[in-house]
Amino acid sequence: MQPAIYAEKLEQAQQLLAEYDLDAWLILVRETSLGGEPALAMIAPFDLTWESALLIGRDGTRTAIVGRFDQAPVLASGLFSQVVGYDASIGDDLRAALHHLAPRHIAINYSTGDVLADGLSHGLYLRLLQHLQGTHYSERLVSAQQLVGALRSRKTATEQTLLLQAAEAADDLFLLAARYIVPGATEDEIAAAMHNALAERGLTTAWPADICPIVNTGPVSSIGHAGPTQLQVTPGDVVHIDFGVRRAGYCSDQQRVWYVASDDAPDPPADVLHVFATVRRAIERAFAFIKPGVLGFKVDAIARTTFAEAGLEPYQHALGHGVGHAVHDGGVLLGPRWDRYIRLRRIPLLIARPLPSRRSPLSTRPIISTACACRSGALTCI
Repeated sequence: MQPAIYAEKLEQAQQLLAEYDLDAWLILVRETSLGGEPALAMIAPFDLTWESALLIGRDGTRTAIVGRFDQAPVLASGLFSQVVGYDASIGDDLRAALHHLAPRHIAINYSTGDVLADGLSHGLYLRLLQHLQGTHYSERLVSAQQLVGALRSRKTATEQTLLLQAAEAADDLFLLAARYIVPGATEDEIAAAMHNALAERGLTTAWPADICPIVNTGPVSSIGHAGPTQLQVTPGDVVHIDFGVRRAGYCSDQQRVWYVASDDAPDPPADVLHVFATVRRAIERAFAFIKPGVLGFKVDAIARTTFAEAGLEPYQHALGHGVGHAVHDGGVLLGPRWDRYIRLRRIPLLIARPLPSRRSPLSTRPIISTACACRSGALTCI
């Protein structure tokens, strides 16, 4: 990831603290090379081994309290104005840093609805309470869900460029994949061709490679998050590919659909065209409805209404999700008011421009902060 992005996101975090009337954002971590705190990757290019605290203040203060042997990479990053090393315990230095800020509200990373804002483990939370014994700060802890969600959703100009480049890279690979969608080719072979092209370009998949791309041919192929199989493409099949590229630390997530012509049916059947047209119309209507401040479930409802008007069963998932560091990047969700989708929030977006159309089938359309990447096209016959 480009070094400048970390500074941009820290600056953005400070602005969000003011927006949400928070005085400090406290990220408590340990052994980060094992994973566990997704927020760290947004604001820091280093791993931390010992129990460590990154404290971002509304006043612009940025303090890193880390184990002595973790100090060097933190100092080298230049991202934190104060880097404190400790030996035996982080507690004294953490309390001192909090006393300096005297925060009323301290945001920490827990959430019941957004996994990417839920990086603080229960064990570390208990450790934090131990460190704060004898102070009033444990009473001032609040969820950082809004802050983290906005930080992930509101892409900086640099992030927008990287996301669009990832989408363009994936688009090129979809065009390549079309050459391999021929009668007799298997789902596995189509996926392998895309993997080979990725390797040649020095890119990786946006999610685990065994199910990226997802390739479905014909009516018996598994729908959803399942890997490609030995099913062969046959004339008359509809072929669907769900695929994403990770480029420079940012992900794309797009889909394409092809119809494989047969002698008896050189054109897509009427029912296929009906479904395709409905999906496209639903996406376009939802896209036109989006504006800053709109609730995500209302955008999803536009698409569901379009399905109902066309006499189609409703889809059993959200209309759209955030992309960024992760292919499911948390933050804003365009989804229904279901129990499993409990992080609905307003859209902090300004729609600016669509990308130019290219000769490719319909894709999902990722909306990124102040820009949108969209593709238009027609159901392609092969």
